[in-house]
Amino acid sequence: MVVGGFIPGYVFLAGIVGVAATVYVFLSGFIWGAGWQPMPRKACEKVCEVVKRAGATTVYDLGAGFGRVALRVASSTGAECVAVEVDPVKALWVGFMARMMTRDGEGSVAGRVRVVRSNLFDVDVSGADAVVLFLWPGVMGRVGEKLRSEMKRGCIVVSYDYPIPGWEPEAVYREVKLYVYRVPGASN
Repeated sequence: MVVGGFIPGYVFLAGIVGVAATVYVFLSGFIWGAGWQPMPRKACEKVCEVVKRAGATTVYDLGAGFGRVALRVASSTGAECVAVEVDPVKALWVGFMARMMTRDGEGSVAGRVRVVRSNLFDVDVSGADAVVLFLWPGVMGRVGEKLRSEMKRGCIVVSYDYPIPGWEPEAVYREVKLYVYRVPGASN
């Protein structure tokens, strides 16, 4: 709203904050080393289905972003979820949303979502029954090596959009671009 040829201070400030927030969300990948793009809802629902069918009780979401997958898995499957995110703003958001979803009743994630603000390569995933990935293809080989060395043989890995080089998928859901793997021989 322009008043007498001037934009009121609060409108100008709100516009600046809005632009800054938008730039941060979409360009923070240059700061933290990973871009952000949400996993589509249909793919997220299929992840929940796979995790539930596998009977996973501890799920790590590596590169959790704003936590859509971790929060949805915790609320729909009852699994404990660890959302690993290096970006401090996104990690704070996941924690905030987990607290907001702690109401009693259906969909509650009370005590079942933990946020770890860290580079995914620095987090020990040996306690995971399942790991969910939506990462850039350039890191998938290195992530595959990490998972193979840290996770127990037979645990589930679900990757959205990109396969893990050298791993043979147990299932591929092309309609939602999901690759489902069982961890091959591991050191544990």
